[in-house]
Amino acid sequence: MLVLKRKIEESITIASKIRVKVLSIAGESVHLGVDAPREIQVLRTENLKKKKTRK
Repeated sequence: MLVLKRKIEESITIASKIRVKVLSIAGESVHLGVDAPREIQVLRTENLKKKKTRK
């Protein structure tokens, strides 16, 4: 796993199409913004696990 350190308003780019930006940090929570093409589904991991158990 690649571990990166970012500050508020900094971002990372994945595969030149997906941008993840740190919007704010409050206590132990980090608010992220994700810009990705519509054909790429972006899910929180806990929702992905729920979706898999329903099938």
